[in-house]
Amino acid sequence: EKYPTHLRDRLTFSKAHALPAESNQPRAIYLHPGEPIFESVLSFFLGEFEDEGNRGAVYTDPQTDEPYLFYLARVPVLRHGEHEPRVLDEVLAGVKRFSDGRCESTPAHLLLTLAPQADDHAPISPEWIGFAEDVQPVKIFVSENLGSPKLCGICEHLQSQLESKKKQIQISINLRKSELLEQRVKLKDAVARAVPMARTKLKNCERELAQLPTKREMLESGLIEEIENTRLGPVTIYLRALVVPLDETPTQSTHDTEMVALRNAIEYEREHGAHIEDVSNPRLMKGFDLESRRPNGDVRYIEVKGRTVVTNIELTANEWRQAANHQDRYWLYVVYHCDSNPQLHLCQNPFGKLIARPKGGVIFNASDILKQSVRVWTQPQRRSGDAT
Repeated sequence: EKYPTHLRDRLTFSKAHALPAESNQPRAIYLHPGEPIFESVLSFFLGEFEDEGNRGAVYTDPQTDEPYLFYLARVPVLRHGEHEPRVLDEVLAGVKRFSDGRCESTPAHLLLTLAPQADDHAPISPEWIGFAEDVQPVKIFVSENLGSPKLCGICEHLQSQLESKKKQIQISINLRKSELLEQRVKLKDAVARAVPMARTKLKNCERELAQLPTKREMLESGLIEEIENTRLGPVTIYLRALVVPLDETPTQSTHDTEMVALRNAIEYEREHGAHIEDVSNPRLMKGFDLESRRPNGDVRYIEVKGRTVVTNIELTANEWRQAANHQDRYWLYVVYHCDSNPQLHLCQNPFGKLIARPKGGVIFNASDILKQSVRVWTQPQRRSGDAT
């Protein structure tokens, strides 16, 4: 209700979309911490599900060899003043806490990439339960390692704007002073002609003129107070979970095969002049391995799979979710025969083109991949001792 009618069905998390540089008027409601709709949805969601988050759950992580606790934590940056503190920004982050007490930051959406433990009634040791309830070390970690850098960044930004804002205040004061001096000349003339109320208006004009230096000092002091009153709010823990490793771990040969596939995919993209960012580190939880930007502006989010024979391909739940999110920008690069003569097959939009069979994530038949993909490149596998 607080927004103009034409904006009420236009919501975005992108400030550039909501407030484009070429426009003086907003084109959409920019959802961000502190914005009323954002805060209302957050409050509604927490009211529905906060108890479940606090109760916790158990997940499995194929990328870890030791159990850990996961926490979802939020720390806001607040502007304190005469009224309620105002949220300027926030950090929403995941934290891993291991049995030796060390903490590591991790993506906030980590649990979306993991599988819940199959046996919901498996016993959990009392040590882990007690460990999970002691959240103070996690709050300290979030505040010092995640909140403080965010606060420093905001304060540095405000500090960098200080001089320009002071100049704007000076310009505004000078303009007002010029207007008042012009008024004073006219009012003095009116007093001399005995115009009714002219003397009172002249006194008000001279009073405002005398107060301008004080007004300038107050405005400039307000800029300093904005920075001084910008502080971290309290850390809130929204959920916790125990994450345990899978019994099975990838073999070295599997790792080597994946590396061959990744290398072939990168070389293919470089052949097309693309700028490539390797985001395959499991800790990033991207849901794809490569982010490729072609010279024509096209962006590809590429998931790479390598196999030594032509066989079915499995995507994890997170990879499948990203395929659904990005559709035509999401590409599946399958490299078969990684141990001999790698053959690269490209499939754009596997979510829309391939038939998926659910199994934790999804499985695609090899025949479907060969049918829906394009074989574009064959790169002989280099062996030890080959000339480069």
